[in-house]
Parts: sequence; structure tokens; C-alpha cells
Amino acid sequence: TQIDLYAETIQLTEKENIASWLPLYHDMGLIGSFLMPLEIGCSVTMISPQEWVVRPTMLLDYIEKEQASFAWIPNFAFHHISRFDRRFQKRNLSHLRALISCSEPCRRETFELFFEKYKVVGLKAQALQVSYAMAENVFAVTQTDLNADFRTSTAKNTDGYVSCGKALSGIKIEILDLETKKALPDGELGEIVFRSSCLFSGYHKQPELSAKKISDGAYYSSDLGIIWNGELYVLGRTDDLLIINGKNVFAHEVEDVLNLIDGVVPGRVIVYSEYHASF
Repeated sequence: TQIDLYAETIQLTEKENIASWLPLYHDMGLIGSFLMPLEIGCSVTMISPQEWVVRPTMLLDYIEKEQASFAWIPNFAFHHISRFDRRFQKRNLSHLRALISCSEPCRRETFELFFEKYKVVGLKAQALQVSYAMAENVFAVTQTDLNADFRTSTAKNTDGYVSCGKALSGIKIEILDLETKKALPDGELGEIVFRSSCLFSGYHKQPELSAKKISDGAYYSSDLGIIWNGELYVLGRTDDLLIINGKNVFAHEVEDVLNLIDGVVPGRVIVYSEYHASF
């Protein structure tokens, strides 16, 4: 069901070629870059994840060499590739239909920096796309429109974030208040909860966790987001939400700022609140 829904949404055919460094023990690699193309009958060029980490521009090399039209990568990978790349002016990325950001909140700055660097080698703004996905739904929950540029929102709390698109056919998304668990209106921040035709039945040998996360056919994701103009914006996770002096702070937003400081190695920063044990 997931493969049929997602392949139809992105108009994937046997004529396409997918490039991937994603490990097959992760749903983004297993479903998006292995089982779906296996079912559809399109080609896949696979790279070792360990080799990619050391030389991330390998992905661009194979996208160009094999004229790949699709690839899925998390938000951090856009930065990892562009920081490492020293020969981008010699590339040709004009045939890339969709480089889809997945598995992490997608930042506007990420797409703007990546596009500014690679537009001179044929990268189209429409090729930068986003999907909200998780293994609990087999893979994709939403997908942006491949015929449109990436979009941002004017709603509060969303500055700096990019739309994850609309829900796939057969999937219904709601944003619930963290305390009351009641549905919130568009533009209000809360927990992302959805119902789906390809939702999993529960966590293996973890009935208590399954009961906590699935209720009345709905999955409580622990992710934070809003709905704006019918599209989902993912801002973070409740697990990463720090409450400091009564103010909600997203840990990854502070980490992004610290990563820009001279002398700090990007990606080597972690932010957390001080823990006070009660006895």
C-alpha cells in the first residue's frame, strides 16, 4: 500500500534512476531506495554509507554519472555535501527531478544555501523537495509537490522551516494540544497525530509502548508541527523540547546557531537542559 501510494505521488516509473547512500536497515533506504524501485522496476545506484560519510560528494558523482533523477537524504546531509564539495562547478545536476529531504526537520537555510551553490550546475529549485516519513507508517506520510518550489509559512513558530507537503492519499493528519489532546486550528503548534492505511500494528514485544503511541487507530508521533494551507510543517520533537524559565526552546535550533561559531565543528554540538534530580 505504501509503495503504491508513494510511487504514484512522486510519479515514479521504471524509466527513473535512484541514487542512494542510505543503509538498508533504515526505512528511508529500505523502502525508498530498495523495495519501491524493486516493485516499480527502476534502476538504483547504491553507495556504501560508510564511504559516503568520508566522501559525501560521491552521491553527486553518481547522480551525474548515472543521470539519477531521485535521491532521499536527511537535512544534515545537504550541509555535509556542500561543505565537502570543492569541484561543484564541473558537475551537471540538471536531470535531477527530486532531491528529497527526509527524517529531520527541514530548514529553509539548508535549501537556500544548497540551491545557491548548485544552481550554476543545473540544479533546479523544484528539485529540492521534502517528505515527512517514519518507519511506523512504512515510510512516507507527506510529500511536497514535485512541480513547485519549496515553500515556507507565515504562521508563528515556523520561521526558518520548509513545508513537508500534503498528506498522501488515505492519510489524515491532525495537530493536537500537548496537554488536552484536543485538535488545534491551523497555525497552532502541537503534536502530529495521523491515521493511515499503511500504519504499523505496534512495536515488537513492547505492548506498553504500542498502547501509548496508538489509540483508536491513530498514531501519536511525538513530533511537533503545524498545519498551514493544508500542508504540514515539522518543527521538532517533544523529546527535544527544552523548557527553560517557562519558555519552550527547540534544542536543534540552538545547535544550529552554535554550529556557526568559528572553531566549532558543525554537527559536533549537543544542547540539553540541566537535569535536577528530586529526592
